[in-house]
Amino acid sequence: MSTATRRPVARPAAPPWAESAAAVARRGYAVVRGLVPPDTLRELRAASDALLATMPPGATGSLQIVQPSRLAPAFARLLRDEQLFAPARAALGATRLQLLQEVLLCKGGGKDARIPWHRDATYFGYLQPLRALSMRIALSPCGRGSGGLVAVSY
Repeated sequence: MSTATRRPVARPAAPPWAESAAAVARRGYAVVRGLVPPDTLRELRAASDALLATMPPGATGSLQIVQPSRLAPAFARLLRDEQLFAPARAALGATRLQLLQEVLLCKGGGKDARIPWHRDATYFGYLQPLRALSMRIALSPCGRGSGGLVAVSY
């Protein structure tokens, strides 16, 4: 078979987070889309709805449920998903990670639903040197109108 008619060798598709380490080094953050499969997102949404239904009636503002993995199997499975944390390992150049905080956050209605500008790094100030990442998984569409996350590099 001549070189001209030889089929190209199929390369494995790059994972959706392949550029995350370079993006974190360059900008201080990375946006990784498609990391959580749609069926897992559906499970997490259902688990979130069930957990949030336990909140007091009429509660407004930003509701937080700490350690949802202790309350809902879908969140516990998520934390055991090695692929979920692959971008963080790549960005930090680490083989092992330690989870410092896990929170289900629901930004509800009302004037107190706003979360003021802040730096996540202040939560981890005791780490020397600071080698930490915050990870956010959006369970519903978000953007300017719904108060989506804004990342600012400095």
